[in-house]
Amino acid sequence: LGVHRIWKEEYVRDIGHLTSRKILKDDKIIEEPSVVIDMAGGTGDIAFKILEKRKRGTQYLNKQELMVKVMDINSSMLEVGKKRAEQRGLTE
Repeated sequence: LGVHRIWKEEYVRDIGHLTSRKILKDDKIIEEPSVVIDMAGGTGDIAFKILEKRKRGTQYLNKQELMVKVMDINSSMLEVGKKRAEQRGLTE
């Protein structure tokens, strides 16, 4: 188990509670999902961990909709992450 795996787990554990946001649109209040942007996210390790945490329905993340976007300067790493997301059925 590498140190990078440990800090990723710690990071996701410490994110805390994410809630949807309420906005007024056409005189109606609607809820939009929480949005997490994983900058320099590479292959999406942290993004997948956030989604797994939400799926488990822990006290920190509700089972509400959650949108996680991964951004990185390295397109090769993003491509690997995209394939991993597709394998998990997580792409739009």
